[in-house]
Amino acid sequence: MKKQQLQFEIELDFALVGISCHLKDYRFVWLLNKALQSNFIKTKQFCLQESECCFSQFEYPMELSIAYIFANRSATGYLVNRKPQVDYWLKLEEPENERLYKWVEEIRTIPQVLVAYEEGVEKIKEQFIF
Repeated sequence: MKKQQLQFEIELDFALVGISCHLKDYRFVWLLNKALQSNFIKTKQFCLQESECCFSQFEYPMELSIAYIFANRSATGYLVNRKPQVDYWLKLEEPENERLYKWVEEIRTIPQVLVAYEEGVEKIKEQFIF
């Protein structure tokens, strides 16, 4: 009997930006709100089910989409273990990239931000839990 193999491609409807910054989450989000003219607000913590790690989470609801900021570090571990150099993740649930490119450029203008980069689609599929 011949085996059949099912193959499918995961479609991503969001973009992910890694940000390195040595500020506390509330201070970083305050500077981010000023730079982007946004209104990220703190929500309940994002907790992983398989462990007891909880991470700070902020959200910014917009007209057609929503954006999130997640801290990558907690007292007990990392949200994304393979990326310990990243302090915050910006998740933008929007297929259009114009806002993303503008935001990344604005984030880079914040003096306390060391690095801000868009994570590639293939890397997201390989190693992220979002």
